[in-house]
Amino acid sequence: MSLVLTAEPRVELGKSAAHRIRRRKLVPGVCYGKGVQPFHLAVEPDALARILSTPKGRNMVFHLAVEDKSHPVMVQSVQRDPVKRAMLHVDFLVVSSDDWVMVDVPLKVTGKSEGEKAGGRLELVRRSVDLRCQVKDIPECIEYDVTDLQIGQNVPASKLVLPEGSEIASKSDFVVLQVVVPKGKAAEAAVPGAPVKAED
Repeated sequence: MSLVLTAEPRVELGKSAAHRIRRRKLVPGVCYGKGVQPFHLAVEPDALARILSTPKGRNMVFHLAVEDKSHPVMVQSVQRDPVKRAMLHVDFLVVSSDDWVMVDVPLKVTGKSEGEKAGGRLELVRRSVDLRCQVKDIPECIEYDVTDLQIGQNVPASKLVLPEGSEIASKSDFVVLQVVVPKGKAAEAAVPGAPVKAED
């Protein structure tokens, strides 16, 4: 069953109107997309937070219900208070399953690398990657098995296994994770032939 977020239409616009919406414990927002006349609305922050907390987060497709209409949407952006982190404004994008979108997808590491077993440290250079794909193919995450990685080796984005037809948004390749030599005693233990220090 598809998730549904109920919203109320918003007629009054501007900063003063937005403040009044927030005093009612609602989040002002706007909805737009191909073939849809942009319209303003207000949603309950707890209901929106529940959608953002799903495994796909902002990449989740759900139905936005406003009066007698319903639109399949994604959360395009969320503006938050820099201190309290409360949601101040939200943008919804109307989508269809065949639309191509740019999404930020988390990177999930599986296994334990040989480099870690030898004393190295696995370092996530990127915790997510920008992906261009169709809405129907948006993955929950991109997995990579690090089991065979040795100390000093890295994984470029070009080595990630993506959904069919999808592609990394960046034109240039970049490192997403690596196994590095840690500093201090752990590094000495990780480097073959390193002298062993005597205990004090």
